[in-house]
Amino acid sequence: SLESSNHITRLITLPSAMRQNENIVLTASQANDYLTCPLNFYYKHVLNVPEAPSAASSVGSLIHGLIQEINTSKRDGNNIPEIKPMLKKLEEEWPSVGYVSKTQRERALGFGLSAFEKLYERLITEPLPISVEEPFRVHLPGSKFILKGRIDAVVPDGNGVQIRDYKTSTSVQTPEKAKSKTTSSNQLVMYALAWRLLHD
Repeated sequence: SLESSNHITRLITLPSAMRQNENIVLTASQANDYLTCPLNFYYKHVLNVPEAPSAASSVGSLIHGLIQEINTSKRDGNNIPEIKPMLKKLEEEWPSVGYVSKTQRERALGFGLSAFEKLYERLITEPLPISVEEPFRVHLPGSKFILKGRIDAVVPDGNGVQIRDYKTSTSVQTPEKAKSKTTSSNQLVMYALAWRLLHD
């Protein structure tokens, strides 16, 4: 059901991909969209209203692929890719759409290259990941809800684990702001719940 601003509940039919028998099946991202704004969820995932391509989305996918390459190499005991070819790939594949000017794109690229270099140094010194891009599908106990998705990386942390969900953003530039966004992340909570259900 969706609740509008005048507090009237309206029933909608979910697409067949979101239903399995009596259960609702959502990705963590879809569930997060619903928790954030049910109306946005409706337009985006039920009506499938097309979204304009954005530079942020393209950059996120590009950097995410490089991070996955590093973590997979570490997990599998292979040589970690060198930084220079990765920076070159960023430069060559950085999107040109979504910017109002060439100067804005160049500024974003410069920020992205600098940020990735710092991230690279951190990633290569961190513990070996337990898993990289692990898919999950869990039925939440006592509910008619199946949650599915893919966790970017999981690394050991004492007797527990750290669950990683990599995001690119120019609005988060301090550790304090990053921590604030992390602790309020519904998506990370869902990943943690899925990991706990799968691995106790």
